[in-house]
Amino acid sequence: MEMTRVNTEERIVYEINNKRAASEYARLLGISEQQLSSYFMKNPLGRTVNGQVYIASPFQVLKDGSIQFYCQIFQHQKVEILEPKDPISTLQESIAQLTSSFHTIEGVLAINCILRKLQFEQEQLTPALNQQLATLPSLAGFSSYGEQLNKTQLNQTLVMLSFGKK
Repeated sequence: MEMTRVNTEERIVYEINNKRAASEYARLLGISEQQLSSYFMKNPLGRTVNGQVYIASPFQVLKDGSIQFYCQIFQHQKVEILEPKDPISTLQESIAQLTSSFHTIEGVLAINCILRKLQFEQEQLTPALNQQLATLPSLAGFSSYGEQLNKTQLNQTLVMLSFGKK
């Protein structure tokens, strides 16, 4: 999809593919506009930058059919509607990758986007995900409102900062 009419400062998308944002987003998902906001957490937008996909989470549908986002969207930016991966297997893969990078991990600071926390609570996945996180030594963490990587704002992320010996 192309973001064809955008107010970057206000994080509002008025048009997608030269059509009213909410109606086009809903059409591409195969749902009604009235259902759209309930699909935001599971079907955010993906912005590809240097081969990496960064999530842009919609916040709300406005009365005029535009969509306000939690992070900036740019005029003529190309995006894709994302589909969720299995959160438990994805976390298991992330933990395995993290632990294989260290000889010894002495502690982990986890920063989880609030949108993920809310989604996982809604889907009753929190106990299973916490069980996976409990395998990490000296884990501490908190929820945030997304992250900032250079000039790119990110949503629906889990950042794990590890301390240890290579």
